[in-house]
Amino acid sequence: MVIKIDTEKLLSVPEAARYLEMSKSAVHELIKRAMLPAIKVGGRYVIKLDAVEIYKGSDAWKRGQEHKERIKPKQQEQGK
Repeated sequence: MVIKIDTEKLLSVPEAARYLEMSKSAVHELIKRAMLPAIKVGGRYVIKLDAVEIYKGSDAWKRGQEHKERIKPKQQEQGK
């Protein structure tokens, strides 16, 4: 059985990380925790754009963005 996938709608981990505004290791952690479905192809993960868009609209992603905003001022103070 052959499954056809529209490769234009697949993202690599680095592409998904940029889209989600997070690190590649954070994307790998989401895949590991089954919070972001991915397929391993040739030793690398690919993620459907739809899945990334759904995750970006989720409460989990929004909480992560809020957390980043809270820690930014603290990081800037430490850099002074």
